[in-house]
Amino acid sequence: MPHTTPPLHRRRTVLPALLLLLILLPACGQDATRPAQPDGPPRAAFHGLGQEPGWLLDIHPSGELRFAWDYGQRELIVPSPPPSWEPGARVYSSYTEHGPLEVRISEEPCHDVMSGKPFPATVKVRLDGQTYTGCGRQQQG
Repeated sequence: MPHTTPPLHRRRTVLPALLLLLILLPACGQDATRPAQPDGPPRAAFHGLGQEPGWLLDIHPSGELRFAWDYGQRELIVPSPPPSWEPGARVYSSYTEHGPLEVRISEEPCHDVMSGKPFPATVKVRLDGQTYTGCGRQQQG
């Protein structure tokens, strides 16, 4: 039986399919149950936020407390002090270059004033004579 070359249209569809298989095959050996490692800093154990002026609070498992206020124009990073426990709340107190810092996380539901998004905790941050009120939640893994 003489050797014949496949029709041109068959060669055009087989080659891209083979290339796609070669590209995707290495990914098949990866563990799909393991979440991808995120780029950037580790996720905070607790995240709080508030509006007018905008502020963010992150308490990291590594022992770092980060507070950014005035819409991110000012930022404070300090070692996270151990919390004191009060009925329905935990309180972090520290002294910083901006004066005393107090973070109060209460087990009171809260809704973000801008988005309306619900949160399980109310957060109050006192720093430099100002009180910043907002919402927060524990972060998952």
